[in-house]
Amino acid sequence: MKKIGLLLLTSLLILGGACSENGDEPTGINSFRVTIVEGETGSNADRVPFPEDPVQYVLDIRALDFDGKVDKSYDGKVAISVQPAGALGEDTPSRVAVENGVAERVEIELERCHGDVTIWVEDAGGVDTSGSYAVGASPVLHFAYPTIAQMQRWHDFESSALRGDFVELRVADRNVVVTNIRRDGFYCQDLDEGEGEHGGVYVYTHNRPDGVIIGSKLIALRGQVSEFFGFTELGFPDYVAAPGQELALPDPAVIDASLLADDEAMEGLESSLVAVTDVLVCPLDEQYTLYDQWPVLVDPNGSCYSEEGAGVILVAETGGYDEIDPPSLEGTQLRQVTGTLRYHYLATPSWMIIPRSADDVR
Repeated sequence: MKKIGLLLLTSLLILGGACSENGDEPTGINSFRVTIVEGETGSNADRVPFPEDPVQYVLDIRALDFDGKVDKSYDGKVAISVQPAGALGEDTPSRVAVENGVAERVEIELERCHGDVTIWVEDAGGVDTSGSYAVGASPVLHFAYPTIAQMQRWHDFESSALRGDFVELRVADRNVVVTNIRRDGFYCQDLDEGEGEHGGVYVYTHNRPDGVIIGSKLIALRGQVSEFFGFTELGFPDYVAAPGQELALPDPAVIDASLLADDEAMEGLESSLVAVTDVLVCPLDEQYTLYDQWPVLVDPNGSCYSEEGAGVILVAETGGYDEIDPPSLEGTQLRQVTGTLRYHYLATPSWMIIPRSADDVR
């Protein structure tokens, strides 16, 4: 990893400023030079690790005129941001004061950066002043692509670290396997993550996915990170499976009553293979009629009628299996239900298991 001392701006962007009164030569601020004084920039071959915690940089910012010289007449607060993917640390101000055309040793923190990004500075004006909209960008910072777990982990179990970003995920050097295929996408799981360590994600393809089967090893995966009622999906995806290469599926993580009661721990298993054992099929209600979701009681000391579905998990998307007839199973005991774990915060209860085939319900 290379440490940078003084890197000059590789390009100056967008004309700002104003023309002189006679219209001969433009005057005023034209752009900014953004120099990284301290901090790792990485390279294509040696990238800065994906920042799960904020990373620090020190910048020098100079306002330039149309001759490329420091415009000492410029005083103002410039907006600072990270483009196209990443964020300023929560303790980093989004505006920086520039006096006499210069701001030196500006300390900032960056987080959730992935791929190639730059630090942007813009003269965006303020409440009582209009900006010239002159901009400048730092040299490129080369960050590593996140793993599935790094994308998924977040302090809010109904969201994800990179929500809204288009992300290329790190899968080529890892063992990422397709675990379940549905009519509008597929589930995959990073086997290099430990059980319950956020290793699964749903890839939403809108139609039944081509080019993968259960067991396919993925060697490329990217898409738009979104939250569907609290369930993380990778939409508009591109993916590639290794031709003729399959991986053994992991053993399902067993969900008991105590685990089911812990949403944070359950989030670590979202989109991963899971199982419940020795469960009672509860009476069906309109959720089955409307959404093909039917409840099973996981907690042997609980009740099918507990508030907010405590101790109960849903089994869903079984309508395509003729061998499974949920109404005939009411009141019976199932030895095991296996599938991939899904979440929907409007459902009651919110956690559900999506079987891979009829053999997963027995």
